[in-house]
Amino acid sequence: MGQEVPKHLSLEVLSWQQGDIRQWLSEIGLSQYWMAFQESGVDGDLLATLTDDEMREDLHVSNRIHRRKLHREIARLRAAADYSLQDADGVCEWLVGIGPEMAQYRGNFVHCGVTMSMLRQLRDEDLQAELGMKNAVHRIKFGMAVDEKFGTGHFSTDDPDNKRQIDVFISYRRANGSQLASLLKVHLQLRQLSVFLDVDELGAGKFDEAILENIAVAQNFLLVLSANALDRCFGDTFRQDWVHKELCEALERGCNIIPIVEEDFAWPVRDNLPEDIRCVPSFNSVSWSHEYQEACIDKIFTFLQGLHGASPARHASEALSTLSPRARQNSNPPAVKIFQPGQVVDEDSSDSVL
Repeated sequence: MGQEVPKHLSLEVLSWQQGDIRQWLSEIGLSQYWMAFQESGVDGDLLATLTDDEMREDLHVSNRIHRRKLHREIARLRAAADYSLQDADGVCEWLVGIGPEMAQYRGNFVHCGVTMSMLRQLRDEDLQAELGMKNAVHRIKFGMAVDEKFGTGHFSTDDPDNKRQIDVFISYRRANGSQLASLLKVHLQLRQLSVFLDVDELGAGKFDEAILENIAVAQNFLLVLSANALDRCFGDTFRQDWVHKELCEALERGCNIIPIVEEDFAWPVRDNLPEDIRCVPSFNSVSWSHEYQEACIDKIFTFLQGLHGASPARHASEALSTLSPRARQNSNPPAVKIFQPGQVVDEDSSDSVL
């Protein structure tokens, strides 16, 4: 008797006052930090966006376990909080629709004033630095959801007024290359590139014509080389194989071609390839590593960015004519080297960057 009964904390975390913060700290067993929170004027809006540096430097939470506990409890608040009053545009509801794990980011989106029309403009660095989405898997899910809602670079070439270009066309062997192709697409879209991937972009209609039309308007062509990806091109004189057909179209259209070489891929003997794609092993390539995929994406992005304002030659006859005699005879080019854009590979070249 005589003791004040604690009030039930509102789920509208952004409207919390300092008294609510004090009660919350007490309930989670960290009341010793109340004075620091009070001196810094932490309210519900600030609480929802606290960073680790702010906890350590400004609120003097030096104990790493305590900071982890604060992060965990704040994440729970974000997941359970009611943002309906601040979510007139429906961004928070859309986030939760991606998956329950995305609910924790609603406060950051509301705090930064993100609207539905802005979702497609968010870059990977914005998601990490401004919106607190440090988890790479969550960022990938976010990118996939944005793509599903707004679509990508695919358009109908029947519309003469539609001038949109595709930044990247991804070619892959369906049997064992689709996983990496999808991963590449998400990473590049997070960096605000328009990406075409046939499994996602094509609806009903003439499949072959649509594929070739989209290669025709693509600036860059990523060739995913999974195990034995080029074997079905052997002896394909009439371009019946789709990887072969897509490669030839990219060469004829002057696309910038970048082979993405998986660890289990080995370049075939050059003479086994059809003559029209024998130049491909000499192109700038990136060796893909799942362990260091961010570095691989950075390298790919550098190659793509380096094309702006340039028109790299990628026609088979032109590329082969620039090779030295020894390079033309080389039947097993190295798959582990990464070359600078525009560089033609000579087997004696020492300019490769691992």
